[in-house]
Amino acid sequence: MVGFSDITSLLLSIYTKTGVVTFHGPVGKSEWTHYTVRQFQKAVMTADPFSLKNKAGQGLTVIRGGEAQGTLLGGNLTVLTSMLGSRVPAQF
Repeated sequence: MVGFSDITSLLLSIYTKTGVVTFHGPVGKSEWTHYTVRQFQKAVMTADPFSLKNKAGQGLTVIRGGEAQGTLLGGNLTVLTSMLGSRVPAQF
């Protein structure tokens, strides 16, 4: 399942209750460019790891360098904060 905005609560609930991986991303009605299709296919339709990298010189500031590994959960920040205190985010 893929979606964004208010769908964040549904995506996180599905993941929390079932362990099924969901994706915060474009929906069918979104504008699907060549780039969007390519990245979506990499994330959803292959088992190959990939990363999205910022092009050099685009104003990023590194606070603490290094590498991290783990489960990445996310979504719409407003929806995430409104879910604080519910049973779903308590299991993150």
